[in-house]
Amino acid sequence: MQAEAEEHLGAGRYERSAERRGRCNGSKPRTFNTRSGELHFQVPQVRECEPYHPSLFARWQRSERALLVACAEMYFQGVSTRKVQVVLAKMCGFELSAMTVSRIASELDAELDAMRGRRLTSEYPYLMIDARYEKVRAGGTVSSEAVLVVVGFNEQGQREILDWRNGDSESLETWGSMFRGLKQRGLEGVKLVISDAHGGIRAAIAKHFQGVKWQRCRVHFKREIGRKVANKQYREVQRDLAAVFGGEDRQACMRLRDEMAVKWEKDKPKVQRCCVTGWRTA
Repeated sequence: MQAEAEEHLGAGRYERSAERRGRCNGSKPRTFNTRSGELHFQVPQVRECEPYHPSLFARWQRSERALLVACAEMYFQGVSTRKVQVVLAKMCGFELSAMTVSRIASELDAELDAMRGRRLTSEYPYLMIDARYEKVRAGGTVSSEAVLVVVGFNEQGQREILDWRNGDSESLETWGSMFRGLKQRGLEGVKLVISDAHGGIRAAIAKHFQGVKWQRCRVHFKREIGRKVANKQYREVQRDLAAVFGGEDRQACMRLRDEMAVKWEKDKPKVQRCCVTGWRTA
């Protein structure tokens, strides 16, 4: 910082020079928060010219950028602003105010909004859509809310998260709004959509992706059948399903499916019905 200050002034300390643009004016103490704790600097001050700002940190910056990224990551993982304060106090020996943590989070939100609004310039032949439910605090109460997610696979097989948003349910309206937004951003070239068999999802796909093929997600299907048997029968049912999906061709898969339906028809009729209707609706 001393060298930078001398370059800023155009002359060294006590140096007489025609190129000098100002004069030294002592130093000012400054504290800088880092992942290793607090660092204390004596920042050179100048007068009779433009103020000097060290390249070590930006103007008015009081915390290391990597520390702020760590705070944002904690917030992103669901740690509250108050708990972030406690973590920093134990790890680094100082606290950031809840307001500072909230400001850092708002910067992260801006970056996420830019990502969600980006123009989709590639084609995504395959889409995988799903919803997960998270606890959301709103109006002083906590409730379960759906988070709709759309993942796209481009022609090179690379996976990208195209969009996500909160919704009160997985209805035709909520999924339809998301699909309209994706198409407005340039989504095209869709050939196959993979999802569970939820009625709202299928209705929205039929409306907004006419002519696009739909495939039922195997993971959801396996979970659905698994919930229809006792724990001691779970592994056996999953082995049967793996055999069905492992058939050499469609004809072999259908034959194995029929055998599985017959096998479980007497003991677990719900499994038998799911085997028949599950593939039929797919």
